[in-house]
Amino acid sequence: MYNATHRLLPAHFTKMFMSNTDVHTYDTRHREHLHLLYYRTNVCKYTARFLGPSLWNALSEEIKNLPTYNIFKKRMSELLLLSDAV
Repeated sequence: MYNATHRLLPAHFTKMFMSNTDVHTYDTRHREHLHLLYYRTNVCKYTARFLGPSLWNALSEEIKNLPTYNIFKKRMSELLLLSDAV
């Protein structure tokens, strides 16, 4: 998701994940979040196209806006290790 939101993927994959500002122009609290597509069945809710944006939206802005992918990976590893320790 980091690569998709920072436009580091080919255009085909970037188009799969849109922000809410690409969908509507309303000034909402979650306008910078990735848009979650509606799926009728639970099977589709476990795909990368739905689960990726929902997990990405749950991250803090500090982690989402890290300058490089390597720093992002390191910070996510630290975050996951800390959450397992608690």
